[in-house]
Amino acid sequence: MSEMLKIKYKRVIIYFFVIVIVLLQFRMATKQGYVLFPMEIAIAFLFFIWNGRVKICWNEKKVLFIWNLFLIYILGVAVLIDGIRISAYQSILYKCAGMTIMAYYIAMYINHEETLKNVRNAGGVLSLLGVVECVTKQSLFLQFITVESRQYMVAQLGTSAARVRLIFIQPIICAVFMVFFWLCLLYRPFKSNILNLVFGLSIIISILGTQSRSSWIAFVCVTLFALKKKIKTFRFKKSDFYSGVILLILCIVIICFNFEKLHAVLNFWWMRWITGLNITNASNYNRVTMIRNGLNDWMRSGLIQKLFGGGATYAIDYLKNYTIRGWNTAVDNQYLTILMNFGLVGEVLFLYLAYKIATITLKAKNSKIEFWGLTCISMLISTFFYEMLSWTMITMLFTLSVCMLEKEIRQANGFALCGGTCCLYNKDKDGRYNVKQKNNN
Repeated sequence: MSEMLKIKYKRVIIYFFVIVIVLLQFRMATKQGYVLFPMEIAIAFLFFIWNGRVKICWNEKKVLFIWNLFLIYILGVAVLIDGIRISAYQSILYKCAGMTIMAYYIAMYINHEETLKNVRNAGGVLSLLGVVECVTKQSLFLQFITVESRQYMVAQLGTSAARVRLIFIQPIICAVFMVFFWLCLLYRPFKSNILNLVFGLSIIISILGTQSRSSWIAFVCVTLFALKKKIKTFRFKKSDFYSGVILLILCIVIICFNFEKLHAVLNFWWMRWITGLNITNASNYNRVTMIRNGLNDWMRSGLIQKLFGGGATYAIDYLKNYTIRGWNTAVDNQYLTILMNFGLVGEVLFLYLAYKIATITLKAKNSKIEFWGLTCISMLISTFFYEMLSWTMITMLFTLSVCMLEKEIRQANGFALCGGTCCLYNKDKDGRYNVKQKNNN
């Protein structure tokens, strides 16, 4: 009974933290770190106590080590360059460092299958609300956002340019989470094909409704990879054939009765994609110009700045000094921001992290590793068009994904979590696990 209560308390704390993050985005304009950082450390400490000093073992060849090395490096550069101006790098402390510490200990408690099931269910409900926003062209949660600077794209509401954003405030962030929900559905589908169809379509419609072309690309990439793996193990049944026929008939009926509306919507989404390829488009022009200007500035800088960057806020300060057609609020490219802020060393570390995650995922024969790897890859693709490390909800998802990926890699390689150590297990002929050796690495 006490164990059941303990599990419930842990879940409640995790859910409470997620709710706090959402509410802070809605209601608190500044100084979120004063709330979140103490909470992250406190939650990490609680899970450390509850887990009995169990730890995820990691070494220099895996993603968690590289991510931690990257964080230590950028914090070190920020402290050395920005000094006592803590406001310049406080977001790194609570959005990345504190979040990683908390995610590390929470990952020990989290059960992969149960997590996917719960997130899939929550994501399914949110995707249905996303369909409502897509159809009505209104934001269901805008009325609860009191921070004016986070009331994005209000003028577009009620028009064809309105974008789905749900509780995530910004359409791009919403799209990132929708791709995550989609992966949960692919790797932990419902037993009912009807539910899979309904929620699958609603997630796709929500992703399209966000009009986030970066996440459209991420969605296609991770879906092709996931389906390629699933097709190899798929066993065709008669029921699948009948379900496919019924689905095809339903689609034909829906198209026939809503042809004009569907044609208009599809045409709009298609034009959205086409304009994304047009350099004269305002958002594309801003991004391309910033990339060109940023790279030129980096090339003109001295050797020290080339290697270590100009500090935690150098890129955004540069944009504010050299605005692009009045645009000065976001660099909109995480890779460029890292290069300008933390130099070539920081860029290499981050790219190596992306490379390591990609190679591990592509070579994986374990569905759990695939899932968390694809979650990271989807974010690493889309962040070329925005700055994911500046968004609290995104860093929460990314750090948890990195920690879960590390955990699943270690367990897939025969390591299990023990009290304070890593135990390497061997399977005997009866399928039981026996401890082979302990590893403190």
